[in-house]
Amino acid sequence: GEVIVLMGNHEAQNILGEFRGVNPLAYQSFAGPDSELRRRQVWESWSTWRVQRAEAVGETFEADSETEAQWYAAHPPGWVEYAESMGPDGVYGAWLRSLPVAVEINDVLFVHGGVNQQIEDREVASMNRRAIEEIKRFDDHKALMIAEGLCLPTSSAGEMVNIINQEAAFLNSLDDSERTTANPRVARLLQVYDLNQWKSWSVLDGKGPLFFRGAARWPEEDHRAEMAAILEAFDVERIITGQSDGRNRLIQTRFDNRVLLTSIDMTDDPEGRGGDPAALEIVGGDYFVVTMHGRDLLIDN
Repeated sequence: GEVIVLMGNHEAQNILGEFRGVNPLAYQSFAGPDSELRRRQVWESWSTWRVQRAEAVGETFEADSETEAQWYAAHPPGWVEYAESMGPDGVYGAWLRSLPVAVEINDVLFVHGGVNQQIEDREVASMNRRAIEEIKRFDDHKALMIAEGLCLPTSSAGEMVNIINQEAAFLNSLDDSERTTANPRVARLLQVYDLNQWKSWSVLDGKGPLFFRGAARWPEEDHRAEMAAILEAFDVERIITGQSDGRNRLIQTRFDNRVLLTSIDMTDDPEGRGGDPAALEIVGGDYFVVTMHGRDLLIDN
């Protein structure tokens, strides 16, 4: 009767305000009667802030009609409400931040992407703790940058990094005497500068547990020993992932039935990517694939 939801790469991206993979239809579902007013307010705040930021680093910026049209095209109705809902106090954002990266049940490791041999955290509790700490650091940095006028509540992690780089470039252009920690701008930058390394964080690293695709892409003969070492390091019998390479959306096994891929479409929506919905069921050590057409044995224990 228990449901355990794991964090995946798209969950992490939503937490960090990176909405590139969001279906535009999702924004529509968040749109309300005052969406146009909300968009206008956010546009005005953004354009004013953008001019101020340009001036702060010795540049110029004009919020002309072309820029406004581009901004509105990139922020359709519902986008503002969606972004707010993914924040630390948002109904979805607060929940997403509570999700574990991995869970171990009966000697089986469940993780969205997978784990590689170079991973620093060899325990589930450590992996989950690190992800929570990274997201908390992001939220704290963002709150500080908002308070200092460096970014807006709707700014993404990538935009924040760009702001930090612009600020650093400006400060580097000053005289040595102005680049000391006595300069309030230098002190503020140092407080958030480690955000510049956010792509190396476990929740966004391509080799981290949310993105790693080795379980799906590694040639088995070339990496059999490496995968065995990973399983041994985590002291588990099997690893079950929810990420794949997108080429074969079927529940399947690899590496002598010790790795299972379960990245499939859970909808038969004709406008989606297609594919039959399916689920993996584990009963007494036996593994079954359950579809709309029946229940087939995958691994006989």
